[in-house]
Amino acid sequence: MTAGGLDGMDRQGTRFSAGRGAATIPPKADCPSPKRSLVVVWVGTRMTTGADHRRPAWLDHRWHRTEKPKEGKRVEDTLLLCQPLGERPLSLRRRGHEADWVVGIHFDFHTLLPKDLSYDIYVIQMAQFRETRLMLRRLPELGKVGIVEVDDHVRAIPSYNPSFHAFRKKGGKAARLEECVREADGVTVSTTELAEVFSPMNPNTFPLPNCIDLEDPIWNPRVEKEEGRVVVGWAGSPTHLEDFRLVVPALEALCRRFPRVVVAVGGPEDVFGLLKEIPDRQKEFLPPVPFEEYPAMLARFDIGLVPLVDNAFNRCKSDLKGLEYSALGIPFLASPLPAYRRLVNPGENGFLCQGTRDWLSLLSRLVEDESLRRRMGQRAREMARSRIYDEYAPLWEGILEALLLRRRLLNSLGSIVPSN
Repeated sequence: MTAGGLDGMDRQGTRFSAGRGAATIPPKADCPSPKRSLVVVWVGTRMTTGADHRRPAWLDHRWHRTEKPKEGKRVEDTLLLCQPLGERPLSLRRRGHEADWVVGIHFDFHTLLPKDLSYDIYVIQMAQFRETRLMLRRLPELGKVGIVEVDDHVRAIPSYNPSFHAFRKKGGKAARLEECVREADGVTVSTTELAEVFSPMNPNTFPLPNCIDLEDPIWNPRVEKEEGRVVVGWAGSPTHLEDFRLVVPALEALCRRFPRVVVAVGGPEDVFGLLKEIPDRQKEFLPPVPFEEYPAMLARFDIGLVPLVDNAFNRCKSDLKGLEYSALGIPFLASPLPAYRRLVNPGENGFLCQGTRDWLSLLSRLVEDESLRRRMGQRAREMARSRIYDEYAPLWEGILEALLLRRRLLNSLGSIVPSN
């Protein structure tokens, strides 16, 4: 794993190495809570001016930034908006820390510092704005730590992705994110492949895997399934149109072979439209739902799909989709990209599929063998228990505390005035 910085600080069994060298970070760190609790907040970077903050923008995925206040409006602050990030703070709270996630955090429009300076650490998701970079530059002056969280290789977004131009154009979101990464005290990423991408920009880059909260009731939904049907399902965003296209020939052949198979697509209508050759009685469209209803939608599936085109962007993606299926006891098939090679034990908790022949033969095997589906689903659920937030909270705790100690040490050294 690539990580960096904090050379010589070896706390609770987690070793950090300087610069761009390798560091071994265990998947779990069994360490006690520190004597001094951390005070940390997770925030997002969907920004608007204070003039508009009365709108419930966190409900609108199309929310945009207003560059200037409307004429006649007095703007005294800027608002950062985010989607719920409650699981990580909750796991740190259970270890005695003060940790929050916020729907919106105000910061002063003139100083670009947060109005609420009660936190020691600000963890910012996918920072993409100039103001965020300036805020990250100012936080160290107050002994505060700014961390950027990244979960995509934004420089490798493929041309067919709807976000391609917004990120890849000159001066676009990718460039602004990279500026924020360079300004931050530290960077957390979801895969070791992403750590390799971002550690040259910030040596304090740490891979922290995605986790799941099995204690949350939404991950134990009660769903009645129609007897006699086998639902092969996929859910995602419109950015995965070309990924899903990979598996369409196999799904068409599967439906011809097994009349009881139903292919369900949750989310984008464009993706569902790829199933035009499959009879209406053998396909089902599931419209987008709020996150709290999302696990119940997935729970309708008997078999899950994770097709991914083999490109630089997807090779840095995490295994979150497979983890979600696993949390619900759903066996799944995935493309053999790095994260899924690590997650899947073929034939035990899932299958890896290289091409149409693999997809068809392994899907057919699961359709025909209900006991195999049940057995693999149980093992997938057992695997998901090893990826709960509380298991990884000690690792986050160690990294956050080390970055905070590093910042305070640097500030202390900077305040020393050499004598004549």
